[in-house]
This record gives sequence, C-alpha cells and structure tokens, in this order.
Amino acid sequence: MTSNNSEMHETVNDRFPANVPALHGETAMMSQPGTTWYRNACSSRKRLTNQMVAAVAVCCLTFSVVGFAPDAAAEEQVVLNTMAGIETEESHVQQLKADIANLRTDYAAALETRKQAFLATIQAKSASPSEVKRLSGALEAATEAVESIDKGLQQKEKELLGSQKKLAGLKRLMVRQMEKAQKEAERNLRKQARTAPSQGTKAKVDADAKTGKRGWLPLPKKSDTDAVAEDAAKATPSAKKASAEREMKKLEKARKREQDRAMKAMEKEQARAMKAKEKEQARAMKAMEKEQARALKAKEQAKQAKQAKAKAKEQAKLEKAKQRELEKAEKARRKAALKAERAARKKVKAQQRQQAKLEKAVARSRKSAEADAAAAWKATSDAAAATTAAAKSIVKPAAAQTSAPVAAAAVMPSAGGPRILVIDDFNKSSLSNRLGNRANIYEKEPSAAMIGFVNENVDGSMTGVLKLNFDKQNEGGPYGRGGWCGYYSVLKDASGGYLDASAYNYITFKVRGETGTENFVIGLSDERWDKLGDSVKSKQISTYLNTDSLGTEWRTARVPLDAFSVGKNTLASISFCFESYCFPSGAGSGVIYLDNLALEK
Repeated sequence: MTSNNSEMHETVNDRFPANVPALHGETAMMSQPGTTWYRNACSSRKRLTNQMVAAVAVCCLTFSVVGFAPDAAAEEQVVLNTMAGIETEESHVQQLKADIANLRTDYAAALETRKQAFLATIQAKSASPSEVKRLSGALEAATEAVESIDKGLQQKEKELLGSQKKLAGLKRLMVRQMEKAQKEAERNLRKQARTAPSQGTKAKVDADAKTGKRGWLPLPKKSDTDAVAEDAAKATPSAKKASAEREMKKLEKARKREQDRAMKAMEKEQARAMKAKEKEQARAMKAMEKEQARALKAKEQAKQAKQAKAKAKEQAKLEKAKQRELEKAEKARRKAALKAERAARKKVKAQQRQQAKLEKAVARSRKSAEADAAAAWKATSDAAAATTAAAKSIVKPAAAQTSAPVAAAAVMPSAGGPRILVIDDFNKSSLSNRLGNRANIYEKEPSAAMIGFVNENVDGSMTGVLKLNFDKQNEGGPYGRGGWCGYYSVLKDASGGYLDASAYNYITFKVRGETGTENFVIGLSDERWDKLGDSVKSKQISTYLNTDSLGTEWRTARVPLDAFSVGKNTLASISFCFESYCFPSGAGSGVIYLDNLALEK
C-alpha cells in the first residue's frame, strides 16, 4: 500500500508544475469556489495521504483556471465522496491486516496446541481409559479450534483481497479525475493564451481580485526559475512547444502503463503467495490428519484385539461353567436314576415276596381242598360201585375245570396267533421290554425326561408300572423350539428284523396322570420312518380315552393301528411323545403312569 501511494504521489507531482500551490502544500488565497474544495482537502490531511490531497488540488485547479464554478455542489460532492471512500477503504484494509496478523498468531498457537495434544494422545496408550478419553477430547477440541481459526483466516484474507481491489479502483478513479482536470486546465490555459487581455483589462482583473469579485484568479508569486522558464517559453516557437507537449503526453502514457503494470504484478504476486500458503496449509493439515487417522486406527485395532481377547476369555469361562453345570446335572440325574432303580428293585422284591405269599396261600388252599376231596372220597368209598364210579366221573371234570383257566390266562390262543401280544408289562424293572428289545427315554436339551418303576393297584391287584417324568420346553435347543423328550420301546429284534403286526388292529395300554392335566401323543414307526429317525404321530391321548383330559384314574387306551400311515408288517418302535402342540403355551411338565403295553386284535 505504501509503495502505491508513493508512486501515485510522484506521478501527480511530475504531471503538474511546481508553481501550483495546491500541489505542494501551502494554501493560496483563492477567490473562486475551488478554494473551498481545497480547504476541505487540507482539513483532512491528518486522515488522507499526500496524493489524495494532491488529487483534490488538481480538481480545484481545474475550476480556478477555467474561471467558472460548477453548477450547485454536485462536483464538490463527487470529489468528497471519492475521498471518503478511499479513507474508509484504507482504514478497512489496515484493520483487516491487523486482524489477519492476530489470526495467524492464533493459528500458529492452535497448531502447536494440537500438536502437543496429538503427541500426548499417542504416548498415552498405556494410560487409564479416563485419561485417554480426556486426551482424546483435548485433541478434538484443539482440532476444532484450528479449523475454526483457519476458516476465519481464509475469510479475512478474501475480504482483504476484495478491499484492496476496491481501494485500487477508487485510486484509479481519482487518477482519472486528476487527468481530466489536467486536460481541462491545459485546454483553458491555451485558450486564455490565445485571447490574452490588454493591460487595461489585466488591471481591471487585478482590481477585481483585490475586491473579491468574480474574474481572473490571482496568479501565484513567481520564482526566478519560473520567470526564466516563462521567458524561454515566450521566446520558443510554437513548433517546439507543440513537440514538448507531445513528448510530455508520451511520458505520461508510459508512466501510466508502468504504474498499471506494477499494480497488476503486485496483485498477481499477492494472489500467488496466498495460493501457495493455502496449498502449504492444506498439505500440512492433510499430513497431520493422515497421521492422526493412522494413530487412531492403531489404537482402535489394539482396543478391538483386547476386546476380542476378553470376549474369548469370557466365552471360555462360560463354556467351562456350562460344562460343569452339565456334568453336575448329569451326575444328579444318574444319581436319581440309580436311586429310583434301587427303589424299584426294592419294590419288585417286595412284590415278589407278596407274590410268594399269595402262592403259598393258594397252595395251602389247594391242599385243604384236596384234603376235603379225599375225605369226601373216603366217605363215599363204601358206597356201591355204581355210586363210586359216578362220584369219580364227577370229581375228574371238576379238576379239569379248575386247571383250564390258568392255561388260558397264560397263552390266550386264537386263530392266527395269540389275541394279545404283550410288548411290556413293566414288572421286571429293566431297560428292555418283554420282546427283549431296548426301552428307554429320549431327550434333547433343554427338554428332559426320566423313568422309574413303581408298584400300584391296577384293577384291584398290585403290579409294577412305569413312572414317566417329563419337562418339555418351548425355547432354546435346535431350531429354537425347546428340544424334545419322551419314551420309546423298540419292536424290531437285535438282528434288525422288523415286527410283523399284520394280525393286530390296536395298540392298547393302561394309563393315568399324576394331576390329570398331562397330555401326549403316540408315535409309531415302520422300516421307512425308522431309517429317517422319526415316527408318525397319533392324535392327542384324550381322543382315545373318550374324555376331555387324561385324568388321575387308571384307564385303558385303544389306539387303532390304522390311525398311522405305516406298514404294519415292518414295525420298528412305539413311543410316547410330549410334543409342543400338546400344551397351550408350547411347554409343559408332569408325570404319567403306564402299564400293560400290548398289541391287540
């Protein structure tokens, strides 16, 4: 800005002769309206630069030489407005430069703060989480401060560039006003030189100037050098004068072109420096952000590895705890099964003892009957032979009648095989049925089942029955359905031969519930379903009991074999299944009792 002002000042001083008082500082007492303008300019010298005052003086000189005042105050206002605009823009430019200097200082301090915060964050890898969090927050705050200051700095620099362009435009406007005033002054000087007044007119002008009347302006006091120059000018021919004027115009044009070229070069250099600075700042910011991203990525990877390690450790701990729970549950189940088996053995032994007592009682009754028969025989032995023969013929059929029901109860023969094929009567308290095949529970966590053998009064006599505990869940396990549980009894033999039940029409068994609300279905599999590891299910058990629920009393269930779409000549197993649809909520638990599982015609 200072260089431009000095260049402009030199240009103005070179364009006008030294004998013009308005250009070289001191006020001349002018009687024309231009004097007022010049005084206004002089009153603003503290605020304006020298070339601005010189420009106003040029305008004053123009109107003084021409010899007339501008119409109203329009021309004066134009010049004053230009002066005020230049003054305002120069103040604005100075303020913007001060603001930019402050912002650059703040920007450097913010960059240093962010650098320190970044280094502290990198070095705090082994610090506590709270300290790392605090340092990360400080780094983010420093980064935001740098970005905010950088945005403000860029905005101020753009605003400064705009103000400088505006100020240059105002100065070019002032130069144009100066050139216009100079041309006007030269034109009027030449005009007055051609029409110079006589000595009498000049005296009159001097008198008017002393009295303050409108007319010729008082000429400034000439110096010796000026007088010599004036005499030389009068003695010089018009051709030399015209040549000098042309040379002067050429010099002015060359000086103007040089001034414009210097101003454009200065603006271009400023723009280039600003662009280079912005590139350098962007490069530094990008490098810092890249380093910060690399550090954050490494920190995040370390954090993820730590979390994965902790998660694996926790998973191993959970697996170990789950394994311990399973082992504990399995141990408890085995212990309960062993206890139940021991209790069942005790009950079987008690039943056997009771059966032995009953057999002894029957033997005693039989002996008593035989003794009574022998006494009767002896009483009638003295009768006649015909009476004796008749008595004997009567005694033999009676003996046949007492032994016939026992044989029928054991075999129950009928055409095409026995009428009932007993699969299991649950009297021997073992994990095999009467056919010699496996019989046990099946279960899949979280569902479970457990069996035991107890003695109960069935149809008026004590007999061994199967006690089946079940706990069907509706969540977890395979497919999220809670697993499965039940009881099965294998029908095919150990060699793989399937049971031919073509002669039978029903599956029969006795059943009751502990609370009466239990429910289940019957599963039956043939060769095809056995290979698939599944079975065909019947309707719910209440359908075959002709009741709404299982109940707590012993009842006989008759399930038609035709209810299953299986081959009756290749039966593989029969099962008691606790399915989800047997319970309203999909889950249920309870106890059922079974006895005399058989196939019946």
